[in-house]
Parts: sequence; structure tokens; C-alpha cells
Amino acid sequence: MRQESSVKLRTGTEGEQLYATPMAGRLNQYEGWLIVRAPRLNAALERMLPLFVDQLAMATENKLLNLALKKTAERDGLTGLYNRGFFESALQLSIQGKTQSPGLDFALLMMDVDGLKEVNDHYGHLAGDQLIKTVAERLENLCREGDILSRYGGDEFVILFPSADLSAPNRLAELIRDRLEGQRCVTTNAQGVPIEVPIRLSLGCASSTETSPQEVLGLADKRMYDDKRHRRRQSTLG
Repeated sequence: MRQESSVKLRTGTEGEQLYATPMAGRLNQYEGWLIVRAPRLNAALERMLPLFVDQLAMATENKLLNLALKKTAERDGLTGLYNRGFFESALQLSIQGKTQSPGLDFALLMMDVDGLKEVNDHYGHLAGDQLIKTVAERLENLCREGDILSRYGGDEFVILFPSADLSAPNRLAELIRDRLEGQRCVTTNAQGVPIEVPIRLSLGCASSTETSPQEVLGLADKRMYDDKRHRRRQSTLG
């Protein structure tokens, strides 16, 4: 590893000096400088400063690596959204908050991408993956700051509204129906031929004002599948 010495930037009042030591040669993925304001250093202490920076750089890179690994562990590999594990942790915090403070209500909106299996069967799994990614991107654009959007399973998404306006899930569900339902996902089939796949979603909302905090997820899930069955009946009758 290339060692770089400190640079004296200027002399301040009462003999104070600013020392700048580059960290670029000590970090593998990052760049930076360590700026030290100190009384005038003798030659021995000045020679020790780069050694201190070596230790600091190692600790900094380890910390940044741990943060990156934590972020990776919280994210879904396909969509980049929060994954099921992160969502369940966030939901547990909301449940605890409601249990301890009855006024801290929360709500959920569950969604299922209808027809994903058929897309996979007819066009290949790459087309199905693109459908999921397209839905994820469009949902993310519709969510507000503070909404926790996660990929819950293969074709399921869930949004947690912690301590939120409990009308928010229903408003967002209407917005999703208006903006996403019937829109097209442009992708390719297994032979590389461009195709367009319609976006169809089943939705279910629930809040902690309707049932116990522990049962909100189950209620939202039930309503989502009720919506799916209703849509199938309509399609059959149509």
C-alpha cells in the first residue's frame, strides 16, 4: 500500500497548524483526507500521524463495509426494495408501538401481481422478473416519504404506513388502480422478441383500528385475496 505523508496547510494563531493527510492510498473503495488542527508537532509526532491515519482508514473502511452489508441484507436482490425480513422487523416495531401507546395506529396495503405464473410459463422467467421490477419501480414512484414499500414474496408487495393517516392506504390503492392497472410492461420473451405484458394487481388494506395489531397483516392479506377472487369472477362473467 502506498504511504503518503502529511501536508502542512497553514500556521494558525499561537503556533497552531493544520495538517492534512490523504487517505486515498489507504482506502480501497473511498477517498478522503484527515484534517488535524493541533499545536506545532515535533518531527517524531509528525512521522506518527500517517500511522494513525492507517489505523483510522482501516476502521473507517470496515465500518463502511458493515453498513453496505447491512443495507444488502435489508434489500430484495431483484427490485432493490426492502425485503420481507426488513418489513417484518418494521411491522413488529409498529405492533409494539400500538401495544404500548394505543394512539399509535398503523396500516398496511398488500398487493399481488396477477398473472405472474402465466407470464413465466408463456414468456420465460426473465420476462416475469422484468414485470416484477417494473411494478416495483412504479409503486416506488407513487409512495410518499415515510411509506415502507417492501417485496413480501415472489409476486407480492406490501406497504407499511407507520403512525400514518389511516386513510392513506385507501387513497394510495385508488391511485395505484388509476395509474398502474392496465398499463404495459415492455420486456422480451425467451426468444428475445419484444412483448408487452399488462399490469394487473389485487389489493387489500387493513389498519390497527379494525383488529388487533397482530392480526392486521392477516386481514390485509385476506382482503387482497378477496379482491383477486372478485376480479377473477368479473373476468369470467365478462
